[in-house]
Amino acid sequence: MIPYVQIDAFPIGPFWIQPFGACVLLAGVVGWKLMMIRARSLGFDMPDFRACCLWALVVGALMSHVVDVVFYHPGEVAADPLALVRFDNGISSFGGFLGAVLGGIAWRSIDWKKVGFFKVPFVRPKPMPMLPIADVITPCFAISYVFGRLGCAIAHDHVSAEVPIGTPLAIAAPVPGDVPAYTWGLVRVWTHGRAPRYDLGLFELVFLMVLAVALIATWNRVLAVGTRVAVVLISYAPVRFAMDYLRDTTGENGDMRHATLTFAQWSSVAMLAVGIAIALRARRHQPWRTMPTPTTGAKNESDAPSPDDEMKSKPPNADGTNPASEAASASRNARPRTSSCDS
Repeated sequence: MIPYVQIDAFPIGPFWIQPFGACVLLAGVVGWKLMMIRARSLGFDMPDFRACCLWALVVGALMSHVVDVVFYHPGEVAADPLALVRFDNGISSFGGFLGAVLGGIAWRSIDWKKVGFFKVPFVRPKPMPMLPIADVITPCFAISYVFGRLGCAIAHDHVSAEVPIGTPLAIAAPVPGDVPAYTWGLVRVWTHGRAPRYDLGLFELVFLMVLAVALIATWNRVLAVGTRVAVVLISYAPVRFAMDYLRDTTGENGDMRHATLTFAQWSSVAMLAVGIAIALRARRHQPWRTMPTPTTGAKNESDAPSPDDEMKSKPPNADGTNPASEAASASRNARPRTSSCDS
């Protein structure tokens, strides 16, 4: 069996830091940095891109808690409706995903403008395209999500029901009274716990590490808009769907089922369908790669960007098509044709 490792909270000044919280914070910092670096390298409008990320972050954080309470602990809401606004008690990853999508939809149609000393929202005259930005955010988030699931694996907060002692890949979870085999400061290790379980957070961590390596290996490849989104959704959904069958359904922290499936499993079905739809859409469009358009430093005409370069540097259209390929197609259609009769 896999040793059961427990890392206790550690003090920093007057505060006690939980390892899970530290991992989630690290995931957020890494994800944000990766998104900004990639968006800047691809020539996106950075203020708009940051605004989209903030919408997704704020709404995602809110929905992660709301979904956890409503779909996993509805009894708490019935007993105390204020549980919906106590954000220090439980989060749901799929709630965060849903909130991020809703935040992106809001950003797509709503912008802010300064009126006097205040900023007020207004409806954009034309909705912003979401898929090109999602193609940047999704793989960066998937890479940073490794650190979030590392926190789950350390906290052991996603486990299965008990399995027989000696079961391969199970963690040697202890019961009260079991003495750790090793102790190093804040770290305690049990090697012969009497309540072994599968640690699903650990399983998902391993899968996400493989996915992250694949995304990093193809970081600079030129792909059609939506390809990376489709890859992440299509690969993650079935893995999460299958693992949720192992989740413990008993006890206070057991996962509630809705028509035999957990909320995450129903969400995985929707995620897979969306991923397939995006993949089919991506197949109809040519690859694109935006590059920052030079604005200064052109010493002569040969150094200045050509019209073709400027067209290639433009981000994709709202429907995901490549502006350069559309321009080339229009140019071909505009050429005069010659027939055998004319000659």
